[in-house]
Amino acid sequence: MYDKIMLVLCTVTLVLIVFGLFEFWLLSIIFMLMLIIILMVKVSSERKIEKVDKDRGRLISLVTERLDSISGKVEDAKTNINRSVFMLENRIAEVKHSYETEMEDSYRELAKKIFDVENKLSAIKKTLGAAYGTLDERLHSLEEDK
Repeated sequence: MYDKIMLVLCTVTLVLIVFGLFEFWLLSIIFMLMLIIILMVKVSSERKIEKVDKDRGRLISLVTERLDSISGKVEDAKTNINRSVFMLENRIAEVKHSYETEMEDSYRELAKKIFDVENKLSAIKKTLGAAYGTLDERLHSLEEDK
């Protein structure tokens, strides 16, 4: 609407200049050329502004898409890290349980071996005691025989 009003005003101005400067053709031609140049610059500027507006919308959508892409990648990375941490925690729990079980088994085995050693030492003590007693009896009997 604004463009149409400007075009009508410029046309009316051109007509008034032509009639007003009818006697000065050279001056009227210069004014008309100046008005035409001004109109052409205005139209060109408006087209450039429209193009910039279209480009701005396109660039905004492009930046928005890239930000969405980056946001998606960040979310994926966050999900992967959470998944990795969860898997690591599970693995640590498995290893801990495995080592605890192994330690308990080793402890039981060691306790059993210590108990067996104590039993063998008791048996050896009894055997040595019996051997000592027998030897003592033999010695007494030899002394008495003499």
